[in-house]
Amino acid sequence: MAKPFKRACKAHNTTNDNVENLVEKPASTSSSQSPVSSQPPKSANNNTTNNNNNNGGGGGGGGGDGDGMQVGLAYAGRGGSIAPWKSLPGSKLSWYYTWSATATSNDDGLEFIPMVWGEKSLAGLTDAEKKWPAGTKYVLSFNEPEIQPKSGGSDMSAQDGAKWHQQWVSSLSGKYQICSPAVTRGGKTWMQDWLKACDGKCQYDLVCFHYYGTDATDLIKYAKDFYQTFNKPMWLTEWACIDFSSANKQCSVEDSQNFMTTAIEWFRGEGSSMVQRWSWYGAMPEFSTAGFGLENSDKTPNGLGKTYVTL
Repeated sequence: MAKPFKRACKAHNTTNDNVENLVEKPASTSSSQSPVSSQPPKSANNNTTNNNNNNGGGGGGGGGDGDGMQVGLAYAGRGGSIAPWKSLPGSKLSWYYTWSATATSNDDGLEFIPMVWGEKSLAGLTDAEKKWPAGTKYVLSFNEPEIQPKSGGSDMSAQDGAKWHQQWVSSLSGKYQICSPAVTRGGKTWMQDWLKACDGKCQYDLVCFHYYGTDATDLIKYAKDFYQTFNKPMWLTEWACIDFSSANKQCSVEDSQNFMTTAIEWFRGEGSSMVQRWSWYGAMPEFSTAGFGLENSDKTPNGLGKTYVTL
């Protein structure tokens, strides 16, 4: 049995773009890791196309992304530069996010997607928005709201999530397409409760979700179920070949490559109307010796990272 590893999750801080802390996923089976059977275009002008008040989980419209901007990176920075990722031979990388509302200082023109990580992110959001790159079209809502902070979540009830989501969306001066709070594998019920609490008042044009597991077939099954449940285009904003249940399996590099290859082939094929964007976890030097890590210890892309951006 592999030892549990530390997982970096970035909580938004308006004055500091460093990662707040390293937190550990639970090694025992929890609702966040329940199996699926027990759970569940680039627009020309974001001021005219991104103001759809899609809510209530109905309708497949809103958030279309038919411009080939699929491959993203969950990027923590750590003092490195994201620019080399874009210049890799055959790289299809087009966007990234930082678990915060703040872009990196040198992203070489990659599309930055801001995130409102949790309730504490609301206070500085107005100022943060002023620094967003021109043409910003999308904003991500809360990170793993059903999970405690020690395991990387923003930890809020569905009722608070609905209230705070409406609050931050209404505070923005621009018009954006909004991705829902991103829940873990056990978060389907939280999402359903969130929609009930929203009572049709929460704008969300896309559904964000996370998946950690070691079976690409199960990921595909899970994505289909999530899409059938919420009926909106989806972004898979965290995923990797890791099992956080009692098995605590960490994949080898070869396993991770096979896992991502199978999944991305489906994303680009049958699943293209369901999963429109994806960002592997994680581009962080502390994972340089882990089978799922994308960076070397010197913060440069490793072999798996180079493979990921070309798939």
